[in-house]
Amino acid sequence: MSDANRSVGIPVEASPPEVPTEKQLLLRHRNGDPDAFRAFVARYQASVYAFIQRSGVPEADREDVFQDTFIRIHRAANRYQPERPLSPWVFTVVVNTIRSYFRQRHRRGFVLDAQVERLASPGPSAESRVKAQQTLERIECEICELPSTQREALLLAVVQNLSMHEIAEVLEVPVGTVKTWLRRARARLMERLKEHL
Repeated sequence: MSDANRSVGIPVEASPPEVPTEKQLLLRHRNGDPDAFRAFVARYQASVYAFIQRSGVPEADREDVFQDTFIRIHRAANRYQPERPLSPWVFTVVVNTIRSYFRQRHRRGFVLDAQVERLASPGPSAESRVKAQQTLERIECEICELPSTQREALLLAVVQNLSMHEIAEVLEVPVGTVKTWLRRARARLMERLKEHL
């Protein structure tokens, strides 16, 4: 805006405040900003909670696992290396928290979100809703039977949409191993679910 506009009283538009990235929030938290971690949690809470839910953590324990995850992120914040991508680092903590939970309870688990509406067309008939529900239940059962490494790789790839390299970083294995786990998981599911899909 020109000086002439300012002199006649035309208001100057203020530029919108810059919204910090998740990485900036974590670094601000590390540097003592009291509000940064709350904002960081707000950005990640939906994806972390969904990951916990789909990993088979029972509903009664999900909030505890969720809180434990962010406590671990808070404690590990100083170990995060800013030159590395943030999301794989966060989900490394999430996966390790869930593994710890299952080790403590000697359980295995991975449950897909059973929402029939995702599979059924708009206004499905009662018969198609029942069939979709049966298919989802079968998928959940078959995924529960996958080895834990294959389940984790599948969840990171399909639910979190991480790249092969990011999954390898999270699970601390070579990329080739991730590809093998995903290929085997998908092949097994397709073989076991042929008649339902």
